[in-house]
Amino acid sequence: MLEDLDLSGSPGVTGQLSASWPAWMPYLKQLSLSGATNLGSIPAQWGSSVHWQESMVQLHLTKCGLSSVLPTPWNLVNLTHLDLSSNALTGSVTAVFSSKLEQLDLSNNPGLTGSWQGIDWGALGSLTVLKLSNVSLSGFFPPELLDAPLTILQASSSGFTGPLPDFTNSSSAAEMLQQIRLDGNTLTGEIPASYADLLQLKCLRLMNNPGLCGAVPQNLPCFDTRNTNLGKLCADTAQPAQTSTNGKVDITCRILSLSQPDCAPDGGTLTNSTLQYSSGWTPDGRALDDISIALGLSDKIWPYASPCSFFAAAFNMAAGGSEAAAVAFLAEHGFACKAIDIDGNLHMHVTALDLSALVVKGKIPTDKLRLVPEVVQLQYLELLRAEGQSMQLSTIPAGLSTLTRLQSLKLSVANLSGPLPDISNLTALQELELHHNALNGSLPASLPPNLQRLLINDNKLSGTLPAYNSSANVLQEFDASYNDLTGLLRPEWAASMGGLKALLLNNNNIAGSLPPEVCGRVML
Repeated sequence: MLEDLDLSGSPGVTGQLSASWPAWMPYLKQLSLSGATNLGSIPAQWGSSVHWQESMVQLHLTKCGLSSVLPTPWNLVNLTHLDLSSNALTGSVTAVFSSKLEQLDLSNNPGLTGSWQGIDWGALGSLTVLKLSNVSLSGFFPPELLDAPLTILQASSSGFTGPLPDFTNSSSAAEMLQQIRLDGNTLTGEIPASYADLLQLKCLRLMNNPGLCGAVPQNLPCFDTRNTNLGKLCADTAQPAQTSTNGKVDITCRILSLSQPDCAPDGGTLTNSTLQYSSGWTPDGRALDDISIALGLSDKIWPYASPCSFFAAAFNMAAGGSEAAAVAFLAEHGFACKAIDIDGNLHMHVTALDLSALVVKGKIPTDKLRLVPEVVQLQYLELLRAEGQSMQLSTIPAGLSTLTRLQSLKLSVANLSGPLPDISNLTALQELELHHNALNGSLPASLPPNLQRLLINDNKLSGTLPAYNSSANVLQEFDASYNDLTGLLRPEWAASMGGLKALLLNNNNIAGSLPPEVCGRVML
């Protein structure tokens, strides 16, 4: 009565597959031997058994050293999952098809042959995952396949010729298709406009198709265009197909999470020769480029279109690297990326910008550094740092108040002058360090609700201490020493600081007695 036999991940399992198994285990529904060693051939009885014809639902035989011809006939008509990938099988791929298949993986069997047009794709109306990479098929993409509810389509180096599949008339692709891998074929022509409607698409691989050309639709996942002519006119590939900005194709592409590492471009290392092959600019890439231009830099902070590409992210925590690697990357390039949850989906964005590190590394001359308004284009910043005696920041851009995800703002010892900007909209801000500058004017009238550290000492601030509302109760450290503050230290001000642990107000002109609310609770 055995229904499920799983011996996967057992390289010690060897020997020939037994032709008697269907008779011995007539009710078997799921069989997995993936990772076993040198299992030889698939017995013909496995494909023709009347027992398994009724019972078998899932068959997983990947990386088993299989080297036989696929058995015919193949009557496992109730199969929903079939994985025979990474073996040395030969014969026709059509031999194992059945109408109830939901997931089919025959990839990495270069001896498998057939024609894309020779398959009755209309009979595979339940197919959600199709993996036929590195097999020896031929022909155009069959339009009947677009009627299946595909989520994953992998057919790299599989013999595809002709144009890319057009999903205009597909009833499910816009809402379901997540991955398209068609690299390494001989595809030709332009990317159909329907690709811009594939709302769930997270992975697109089209490289190594020299015949692909023309404009790239906006808002596709960023992808590698190596060994293609995408972005160039099909009639004259010496001419760009789209408006260019600074020599780069002027489109916007999306960097998504790294949840599908098999979609990363080959190589996986950060090199100039690989990073330049991007399908378009990400918004963060444009922002870093605009910041570089505003600073007058001949060498850009990051000259490539996708700062959070798979290559760059490999040096960040989001890619599973060590903390030391993330810190080293930030120190070298002045920014870091991580996956941000946006409406339930993870997207890669620049979350840290450290201009100080770029000055130390000599990538930004001290006479060029200032806090340009273009930094507010990095809408997902959580950390912004530019501090040190060599900084010449001048003023704080008022637009910083739009960075509502900012948690840490460090602009100390940076030759800042002018008034403090309104920071009340920075609802995520936890620490604000502006000490040792020449800021003037009054203290902020209200504080962000999550601010824990406020260091504005050694400036030229004047006026009285505001009576903050109850949102200031989370403030733990407040240092406004060495300014020109005046007035009384009123009890209502102290009462608004319920969570305060450290208070420094020395070297001001504040009068009156110390409120009892502060005594015994705050380190002075």
